[in-house]
Amino acid sequence: MAKPSFQRLGTSIDVPNVQALAASIANPADVPPRYVRPEAEADPVVSDGDSELPVIDFSRLLHRGFSREESAKLHHACADWGFFQLINHGVPDQAMEKMKADIVEFFKLPLEEKKASAQLPNSLEGYGHVFVVSDDQELDWADMMYLITRPLQSRNVDLWPSQPLTFRFISTACAVSYSAVQLRTYVYDVLGCCFMPSETLSLATPWS
Repeated sequence: MAKPSFQRLGTSIDVPNVQALAASIANPADVPPRYVRPEAEADPVVSDGDSELPVIDFSRLLHRGFSREESAKLHHACADWGFFQLINHGVPDQAMEKMKADIVEFFKLPLEEKKASAQLPNSLEGYGHVFVVSDDQELDWADMMYLITRPLQSRNVDLWPSQPLTFRFISTACAVSYSAVQLRTYVYDVLGCCFMPSETLSLATPWS
């Protein structure tokens, strides 16, 4: 049987676990400077008076009568916001809710249990931080789990959490959704947006 081909999307410098840092700091003033982000308050993503976040209707993208209008909305969302909410995508609500519940339960696990899914050297995939390239780089006050879900041969399931017990099953069920794969192809072919040649699942939690 052929061994899976794990795709390398980059590397990341190892940094301290934020959950452990948060537990060791009693005074907010003692938070390391690289995690202090005053510009976030000065330039928030959304502020009072802003228009609603962009919502893209996947069924309209595929409809001959509405495709052009919805494509323009998608282009605006990608160019001006960098993200959007996708509706009518075909992924069952029950699967999404179960996935969100499993993600919450994973981040509630003791740190030592989560370390079983920790990033390997010279890799982005797994539990930790991503795209850290210098020792003085500003960082988010959060830990994250970064997984490659497609193509199948690029999955490194050894890094997928075994707890909660349903995490691997429900993550796979969502990842193989035909609509999600079709959307990536649609955006690339019709709008000319650039995507990594894989689909990833990025989960993060801030610590207080």
